[in-house]
Amino acid sequence: MSSEDLASENENLKFELNKLNNLYDKVQEQFVYLLNFGELAVFECDKEYKIISSYGAVDPIFRNLNKAYGKNKNLIDMLNNCINFIDENDLESEDFSEHFYTTDVKNILMTFISDSKKNLDLDLFGKLASDELYVLNIKLLKLEFSVNAYIRFNPSSFFLQKYEQKIKSDIESKDLLLVNIFNSISLGLTLLDARNRIILMNQKAKDHHISDEAKMLKTAQLEGRIYRDIFTNETNEELTERQRHQDRAYSSHNKVKFSQKTNGKLVHFEINPLLNENKLPNGLLIITSLEAVGENNSDLKLTKITQLAKHLKGELDNTSERVKELELNQNWLMKKNDQAQTNNKLLHESLKQIYSYLELFPFPIAILEIPSAKYQFVNNAFTKFVNFDRKSILSKMDDQIFNEELAKNLMERTAESINTGNMLIFPMLGGTCKQYLIKSNNESHLLRIFNID
Repeated sequence: MSSEDLASENENLKFELNKLNNLYDKVQEQFVYLLNFGELAVFECDKEYKIISSYGAVDPIFRNLNKAYGKNKNLIDMLNNCINFIDENDLESEDFSEHFYTTDVKNILMTFISDSKKNLDLDLFGKLASDELYVLNIKLLKLEFSVNAYIRFNPSSFFLQKYEQKIKSDIESKDLLLVNIFNSISLGLTLLDARNRIILMNQKAKDHHISDEAKMLKTAQLEGRIYRDIFTNETNEELTERQRHQDRAYSSHNKVKFSQKTNGKLVHFEINPLLNENKLPNGLLIITSLEAVGENNSDLKLTKITQLAKHLKGELDNTSERVKELELNQNWLMKKNDQAQTNNKLLHESLKQIYSYLELFPFPIAILEIPSAKYQFVNNAFTKFVNFDRKSILSKMDDQIFNEELAKNLMERTAESINTGNMLIFPMLGGTCKQYLIKSNNESHLLRIFNID
């Protein structure tokens, strides 16, 4: 090969090398960008943890912990100078196992060098100047002549956002289940607070209260509106008469029955005061129907309605396993973060409200989880109807509660509802059961209501 050919080949190799270098630089830039985007810092150290090189989200992570972190050339020193240690009271936990919480950084990292393990996962907790808790997730990888450390910074706000998302999803699912349950009942049900605002009104109640021509109002969200405002076509005298009946229920602490023509329909109203723990009314449950309500009808015996308004308290522990998981998750964050406390309280109030509403009804109600077919909730009327206490029913299947013949019949009805999705009516223990398959989000439940025509 001539010298000219060699020179030409050399130039081609230089050109290709330059292309490879440019490509490497671009890949390196993308790699660092991804590390920064993923908020991951990478350190390459020798066996004494002297920092050889670092890249990724080093500055975004460590400047929050110690602005002078760059002065430290040793990873152990950097971690010791950056971590603002917390004590047991900050975590509100009695379990401080080594893998979960530690302050002896030097001893742990040096022990890792001498033992046979190739990997080590370490969580270091601390708190910022604002008292916000954080955790440094550290993963160590031991190579032949060096150690790589991969570090991620997670402030408590990160956990709270995930926690909040779970809570909101659970609340939305419970709210949708409640609406589906109420709309499955053939009676009109309206709940009012002490200020006469609508807390909940099912579809049947809207049909009873609102004219058929007012289609937009029938499908509108009425929660939060003043109850008397939905009677748009009534005179002041008619509105005053309605208010008089409500006032009588409040003052007497007893139910009040009356019939009144509403939008061309003769509607029968039964107003039940809801009493708090001090036996004072703080709301109303209004049951409506278009047919005469017999005084001795077993479906509408509301003589003990005020007793059924108590919250389920201890029973909630047996009917909300998913909520338990949310409550236990990240409990140590709750002390320093008011937002988490607010969300937790919102979830409790939503669940208590749901189960308290169901407890108000004098007819037996049961909710089963699908596909397990285990009882998730039963109200007080149901326990009296089947003559079992709650502990004998909750989290159990029909064949674990009832006799063989009844259990077989109920399990066949359960399978039929799951397969067809249709509402079923069948006899049980001398009464009549209406069974509905309720679907909300990705969950399915079976609703059984007894003795309702």
